[in-house]
Amino acid sequence: MRISIATREDRVCPRFDRATTLLVIDVRGEQEQNREVMNINTWPARGRATRLAELGIDQLVCGALSSFDEAGFEDSRVRLVSRVAGPVDAVIHAVLSGTIVPGRDYWRDRSDARARGLRRRRGTQQPEPAEPGNGTDGKRPESTNYQKG
Repeated sequence: MRISIATREDRVCPRFDRATTLLVIDVRGEQEQNREVMNINTWPARGRATRLAELGIDQLVCGALSSFDEAGFEDSRVRLVSRVAGPVDAVIHAVLSGTIVPGRDYWRDRSDARARGLRRRRGTQQPEPAEPGNGTDGKRPESTNYQKG
């Protein structure tokens, strides 16, 4: 099986038509047999799906497709796994283990941090207990000079 991942630097490119490279991995079972990086900057907009099929690609992992690209893949034998985000290494691991899922964000650290930030902003996360004298208990710290006004 030949799997391709539309990439930009070391992550899945958010849009296939903006990808600078295509990582092509030959997979047998759950083992990577070969890896090749292709520069696709010069690929014309028309015929990308056909070109992938000519390369023997069975599956394309990408962030999103433009409506133009999507129309090209409708009649293609290339299976799409879109709306994927994350670092290439994490996505390769998901592909090899058979757990790649459309619409999944593989940025583990970023997702966790973003979720904590949203809980804080929405007020659903409990505030940490205040320590006396640090200004969070409603009293002014004695060492700080406040001006009225």
